Amino acid sequence: QVLGRCFANILGGAARRTLSTTNSISAAKEGWLEVHGGYGSPYTRKVQAALRYKQLPFSNHQLMPGNLTGDWDEKGFSDIKPKVIPVVRYPGGDVQNDSTFILEALDGRFPERPLLPSDPATGFFSLLLEDMFDEWGTKVMFGHRWQEQEDRDWSGRWLIYDFTMGNGMPLAQSAEMGRQFGARQVGRMVVVGCSDKELVRRSANDFLSALEDHLAPGNLCLLGPLPTPADFALYGQLSQLVVDRTPDTLLRDSFPACWAWIRRLEDLSGMEEGGEYSPTDFLERMLKFAAEVYLPFLTANRAAIKAGEKEVVTTLWKSTSPLE
Repeated sequence: QVLGRCFANILGGAARRTLSTTNSISAAKEGWLEVHGGYGSPYTRKVQAALRYKQLPFSNHQLMPGNLTGDWDEKGFSDIKPKVIPVVRYPGGDVQNDSTFILEALDGRFPERPLLPSDPATGFFSLLLEDMFDEWGTKVMFGHRWQEQEDRDWSGRWLIYDFTMGNGMPLAQSAEMGRQFGARQVGRMVVVGCSDKELVRRSANDFLSALEDHLAPGNLCLLGPLPTPADFALYGQLSQLVVDRTPDTLLRDSFPACWAWIRRLEDLSGMEEGGEYSPTDFLERMLKFAAEVYLPFLTANRAAIKAGEKEVVTTLWKSTSPLE
């Protein structure tokens, strides 16, 4: 609450002053989409990358989750729940959040350069992997960001820099707020489900080693010559690993192709026909991960909700898999 009040005091006036400017920009760029979010949000980066691939013009606008400063109300987002980023404003004024539904809506509104494959089986696998990367991949991202002290200090600071630069806040003050923010995020690791270091380490290794091997023959996209929602979902989570300290070193040292892939996926606007594609065991390895980890977790989570339990207890990575 104290942190929220600090943001409100420092950013509130700036947000009010720029509201009319934002509206004039929107009017001047008729036909553009607006993406409201932050650089440190994997889901914002996911949507931005998908928009670039679809060659849709958009403008970026800073928006913190949770409406701590009241900026959601000022932007006309009061009715959006939950208040998670990114929020997309479409030409005409409609607004939407939740990256999965945004990508679905983009294909409906702008059918050129579709994200979802026309083949039903590939489309199903794409949506399954998108969901797994969105929900389980965030444990990898969040754990790497907040488990170690040096990562907390660095990540908290740069995230606050991202939201406060240009608003008149001295960097020293931003850095202190970043340290407070990082300390608070430690408590959220239990809620996110990434307080167990071995779970984060093994999940990251399973994802990254499969991707590294998949890229070895010269592939770019995960399920064929063109990207799907699965590509952008994995990219969104991994995009954070190359700006946080410990995981950036991990990728550079042990998964260099993954590091390069993340940078490449940022902007596929120039992709015209798709690249060469050599089938690998990437999909099989991801389905095995889903069978051993993600689907058992979802089953246990649903049972816990139905029983009114506050915690989810299940066994992951059992010795056998339905795929074996």
